[in-house]
Amino acid sequence: RQLARLNQHRLHFEAMPPEERAARVEAWSLALDVAIQNHDPKLVCALLRKISAALRGPVKASDHVGEQLPHYEGMSSLQQALRHMLIAGFNYLDMSDAGTRLCVEVVTTHVRALLLQYTQTRRSLSSAR
Repeated sequence: RQLARLNQHRLHFEAMPPEERAARVEAWSLALDVAIQNHDPKLVCALLRKISAALRGPVKASDHVGEQLPHYEGMSSLQQALRHMLIAGFNYLDMSDAGTRLCVEVVTTHVRALLLQYTQTRRSLSSAR
């Protein structure tokens, strides 16, 4: 159920105009920084769920060379920012704590599914961006 909700949030994020997507990512970045500075793991977990919902799987760099996809304008840099935020959030959290692992379980499941989907079609992450 939570994965279905993440997918709905992802579709909503991708349907946003590019400026709104960029503003949303910037707001999440600032909120994550504040949550980490305030030592608020519950808020970090909540933000990681939002951030992961906007995350797309890796794409092969050569798949879209020279293509202009207005719907995904600027999406590559936003995806990179989302990945950096996920890493920062996970680096902050105490993953040895069972409650924390439970809190981010949907995030790790979602990211694992994205990576698995990519590797099943591409065989390797080495060509991903």
